[in-house]
Parts: sequence; C-alpha cells; structure tokens
Amino acid sequence: MENQETILKLVGMEERESKAGRKYHSFQTSEGQMSCFESSVVDELRKRIGKQVKVIVAEKNGFRNIREFKGDVEIKPGEAPQQAIAPVVENKFTEARKEKNVSMFISYAKDLLVAGKVDNMATACMQIMQAKQIFEKNL
Repeated sequence: MENQETILKLVGMEERESKAGRKYHSFQTSEGQMSCFESSVVDELRKRIGKQVKVIVAEKNGFRNIREFKGDVEIKPGEAPQQAIAPVVENKFTEARKEKNVSMFISYAKDLLVAGKVDNMATACMQIMQAKQIFEKNL
C-alpha cells in the first residue's frame, strides 16, 4: 500500500456501511470516489466540501482511502489549481509480451510433437522459430 500526498477538490460526501457493519464515509472528489474510516479526518473534510484540500491517500486493491488531512489549499485568482503528481509507472508491456510469446511457442511446439509431425521437442522448437522468422520477414 502506497501513501501519496495529493491535492484534490471535495465535491460531496455520504455515509456508508461496510458488509461487516462498520460505518465509513465516502467522498466524491476531483480524483473520483474515495473512502475515509478515520472520524477525525472525516470531521475536517466535512467542513471543506467544495474546497481544495491536501490529503494523504492510500491505494490498495483498487480502493482509495483518505488517510490523513494535511490542510487547506488556497488558489489565488488567475492561478491554475495544482494537480496531484502521479507516481511513475513502469511500462512492462514489452516484457509481458515476450513471456506470452514464449508460452505460445512452447504450446505450438507441443502441438507438433503430439501430432507426430516431429520426433522430439528440440526439432519442434526449431520449426516454430523458423516459422516465426518467416512471418516476421514477410510482414
């Protein structure tokens, strides 16, 4: 769980109850829906609906919880509101694509072996790699 300091605008609030029966508050913010379980934080935020505030937000399993109230944010006329600085997320698409390709190639090689088209797995792998190279050259 990563705690992140952010600035957001509080749009609205409603009291809710969890499946376990615990009461909590849900805040509609400029960054979407966020929950808050700490009553002292809820009391401070309730007074500031419609205003910009600085808070600590924790995100876990897709849920975003306001953990701490850090203070009001004053916006001077003509000044653009500050946006939260998003953490840099590493793009792992290429790595994931390579892993998926390896899995597919192994599956194709097994298919050749099971179908009796080749005598061993090494030969099947070589044929799959040759087919891959031919497709890459022609595309």
